Amino acid sequence: MIKGVILDLDGTLLDSMEIWDSIIERYLIAEGYEPTEDLSQFAGSMSMRQACELVKKTYGMQKTTDELLDGIVSMAGDYYRYEVSLKPGAEAFLKGLRENGVAICAATANDRALAEPALEHNGVLEYFLKVFSCNDLHCSKDEPTVYRTAARFMGFKDDEVMVFEDSLHALLTAKNAGFQTAAVFDAHEKAQDVMKETADLYLETLAVPVSVVLG
Repeated sequence: MIKGVILDLDGTLLDSMEIWDSIIERYLIAEGYEPTEDLSQFAGSMSMRQACELVKKTYGMQKTTDELLDGIVSMAGDYYRYEVSLKPGAEAFLKGLRENGVAICAATANDRALAEPALEHNGVLEYFLKVFSCNDLHCSKDEPTVYRTAARFMGFKDDEVMVFEDSLHALLTAKNAGFQTAAVFDAHEKAQDVMKETADLYLETLAVPVSVVLG
C-alpha cells in the first residue's frame, strides 16, 4: 500500500528541463569563459552544488562553490519565480493524491531557493509537506539519501513510498534502494525503453487518474 509519494520536480512535475540545457554555459559565458561541449552531459546527473564544484575544478575558477551556486541560482531565479509551468495534469494529480490521504514530499537536485518559488508561483506548494533539496543534504541522486530523508520525515518505510522520476539514473537509485517507482516521461531522457522496464509504473503524463497509482 502506498502511503506517501516523493516527487522529483524538474522534468517530472515542472516543465523546466530546457533551461538546464544552457544555464551553466550561459553563466560561464557571462563570466568570460568558453564552455566545453560536454559540460551539460556530465552535470546533468549531479546536484547543483556538485555541478558547481565540477565547473570550479574544470575552469580553475577562483570563486567559491557557494559563490558559483549563488550566481547560477540568481540567473535562473526569475524563470522559476515567474515563468516556469507545471507539466500537464500535475495540479489535478497532486489534488487527487491529497484527497486520497497520500502524504507528498518533493525531492529535487535543484536549489530549494528555486524550487519552492516555482511551486508557489504555480499554486501547488501547499500540497507538499516539505521540499527536500540535494544541495541542502550535500548529496546527489546517485545515492538514496534525499529519498530516505523524505520517507523518514513522512514516517514511512521505503517500500510504503513511491518515488516519481523522469531520469533513469535517479529512477535506478530509488528502485535499488527499495522504493516503489514511477517513471514520468520527459523528452530529455532518451532511455525511455529502459525506464519502462525499470519502473513499477510508467506514465506518459501526469494527466491520469490517481487510481492508476494507488491501484
